[in-house]
Amino acid sequence: MSFLESLDKKENFLIQFRGKVQLTSADLIKCWKYYDTDSNGYIEGSELHKLVVDLVEKEQEDMEKVSKYEESIKEHFSDSKGRVTLATMAHLLPVEENFMKPFDDIKKDVFDGIFQHYDQSETGELNRDEVEAFIRDLLNKDGDNDLDMETLKTYTNKILSVVDIDKNGMLSKKELRMLLSNH
Repeated sequence: MSFLESLDKKENFLIQFRGKVQLTSADLIKCWKYYDTDSNGYIEGSELHKLVVDLVEKEQEDMEKVSKYEESIKEHFSDSKGRVTLATMAHLLPVEENFMKPFDDIKKDVFDGIFQHYDQSETGELNRDEVEAFIRDLLNKDGDNDLDMETLKTYTNKILSVVDIDKNGMLSKKELRMLLSNH
């Protein structure tokens, strides 16, 4: 049983991912935004503590173990200030291989599959979180996982400002196609 399978549904944000072998990039962004409560682009202090408590199995949740794990994460996975970045969070959680990697030359016949993969809300448009997940995968398709949340937000804002024609803060299929078009 994995740590995600052992979590208490009522008290643990990560429980919604129970049963998933790997998280999608959209799941990763959702987790990131949940734990980065001050939206400063880092998980630190009480945010990191909450993440570690949620990662530790409920029956093993003693403060000594939580402190030990926090220190281990700070030592091995954080920046010089003890903060967890989006890239390191991707190493802490089981995130799928970048979905965009096989699509270096995107053909029209696979475009709908790409759009559907990121349209987790099934609205026919990519909301901001879904756009961020798409951009994260697009920029990391070569395996460079050093993208931080601040940079991701900057790219998302710039892309939306150019491609979001109707200015609704989301990308339609037509708008995404325009972004990916080679023409």
